[in-house]
Amino acid sequence: MPSRFVRADQPSRGRWIAPILFGIWFVGISIPLASLAAQHALPFARRAPTAPVPQEARAPRARHVLAADCACSRAVADRLATRRVPPATEEIWIVGPTPPWRPALERAGYAVRAASADDVTARFGVVGAPYLVAYDASGVERYAGGYAPRRPRLAGDVQVEALVASVLAGTPPPPFPAYGCIVGETLRQQADPGRLAYDTPVAGS
Repeated sequence: MPSRFVRADQPSRGRWIAPILFGIWFVGISIPLASLAAQHALPFARRAPTAPVPQEARAPRARHVLAADCACSRAVADRLATRRVPPATEEIWIVGPTPPWRPALERAGYAVRAASADDVTARFGVVGAPYLVAYDASGVERYAGGYAPRRPRLAGDVQVEALVASVLAGTPPPPFPAYGCIVGETLRQQADPGRLAYDTPVAGS
């Protein structure tokens, strides 16, 4: 005759379901989160430009590549907007839709241009933003890299004045690592296939 009683020390299958499901969820969410953290914790490398070098009567002393949907680029833009630069001496190339901070940059004297991700990659070899390319008085590129020794989260982190001044003085510093956001749509899909960080396609990529 079957017993009507269950031993008190007999483990129940139900008690293990919740921990197992939690473990599966934790592993599943940890992998993409770690990937997203690495995207901003690891600097991106510059590629060799593929477009012909433009013939310029006068090269700007600096080119700034920013991404409209990038918080790091916004921090750099906030810092750039506090400067006053002579007209046509520095350019800002913005990848993506027109951001609300563009007018402040134009008022500060920058030549602001809209660009696609493919355009900045072909012209300057840049695959991420924010990115700074600076030139000496003769128009020769002397600096290409980031704006700070770490990811620029605030305008105060951005060291653009010192970097541009050093290049113009003939003493370019070693480049800072370039931390920030990937600008190419193809590269974004490879780095973030689940669209956890980059949920908006890059315009013109």
